[in-house]
Formats: sequence, C-alpha cells, structure tokens
Amino acid sequence: LRAGYLPTPACRALWPVLVSIWHWERTWVDDHVGTLPAMQHRRCGNDFAPQLHCSDCDTAADVGSITATWGPSGGWQRSVPRATTRRRLRSSAADQAGFFPQTMAIFGNRYAAAIIGAALLGTRRFSDFQSRLDAPAAVIADRLKVFCAIGVLQAAAHPVRSDWSEYHLTPKGLAFYPVVATAIDWAESTYLSSEGPALVQTHTTCGADFVPSLVCDECAQQLTAGSIEIVPHRDIDALNA
Repeated sequence: LRAGYLPTPACRALWPVLVSIWHWERTWVDDHVGTLPAMQHRRCGNDFAPQLHCSDCDTAADVGSITATWGPSGGWQRSVPRATTRRRLRSSAADQAGFFPQTMAIFGNRYAAAIIGAALLGTRRFSDFQSRLDAPAAVIADRLKVFCAIGVLQAAAHPVRSDWSEYHLTPKGLAFYPVVATAIDWAESTYLSSEGPALVQTHTTCGADFVPSLVCDECAQQLTAGSIEIVPHRDIDALNA
C-alpha cells in the first residue's frame, strides 16, 4: 500500500488566500491575464471576482479603510528573520521558483513580506524601511528593486528633499491587500499565541475588529470553499462559440 496525503483543517482553511492570489495574478500579472482559467460561483452560476468585505458589517474593505496596530505578539523585529539569510539575493522576479513568481517575489521570504507589509502600513522612505525592520541595506535595496520591477511599488521624488526617494504602492500593489488580509487572518486563526494577536486591524467604516471575508461580485453572497469552481478554458471556449 502507498501512503496517501490528505489536507488538514489548516490546509483547507487556506482557500481564501489561494483564491485571492489566483484573482490577483489573473488580473494584474501580464503572463497570466487571459491565460489563467476563470473562477465560477456555483451558487449563482457566474464567473466572478472575489471582493474583500468586513465580516462584521458586510461592506467592502480595502487597505485605505483599515487601521492596524501591533498586538502583544507582534512588532517589526518579530516580522523579519532572526539572522540574515546566506542565500544569494535575487533581483529578478523571473528567478523566483513556482507557477506564480510575482506572488513569490512578494511572499517568498519574510523580508519581502515584511517590506510589503511596511509599505501597506504607510512606510515610504528607504531609511524608514531599514530602521523599522532593522534589516541590512542590501536586503532592503534588493527587495525594493524587485517590487519596482514587477510594478507593485514605484519610486518617486521626496516632496521636500530632492536627494531622497520615496516608494509608493501602485494600484497593482494596493490590489495585493486581499492576499495579505486573508493570509494574516489565516495565520492568526491557525497559530494562536498565548500573548495575544500579532496585529490588530480595525475596519474604520464600522469600528469593529477587521475579520476578512470574500464575496462574489456577481450575486453579493459570501463565498465558501465548496462554492468555487475553476472553469477550464475548453468550457469557456465552448460558451463563446
């Protein structure tokens, strides 16, 4: 008999993260626009795009409607590796392994994830990224270069100091927030800390602690793992024939 592998509850709970990644890739990554199959909502029968909502008030949420503060088990120093990696720095998204190299460029290591998280929390200047993360300058520079290359950050002149550069999230970068929000929610739910949460997020629209949910943009119903189906290209071609 051969050993089998079954998904654990933690694995099954990852579906909102995976759906968010799938949607971001097929919307914003040139190599996947028009090539990744669509997702269909079984409840309404339509191809859909997941919309990020607040579970408490059931209204749309984005990074602009969320405030975040560190919780008891969080902090900049806890969000980065304890020691500098010895692996060679990679300055090209094409060097990243996997089917979704741009997602891996953002989430592929803790430094990259911490830098994109800092950007979502409003960090703009190189020196602020370095001081908050207490990371080597070469690591910060490499990640910022990669993020600019794949179009999630854009370098801009500082409004006051011409010798400083700022890094602003592009629409593509802001659109990655549902991936971050669902990943944080999964981590907080799966790896409970006795100290308390690492990050406390508040939905400013309703004032409640932010717990993300995904909603079908076609029927406005909350999505579930069992209600989502990948539509093969051959089915799409047949419908359009």
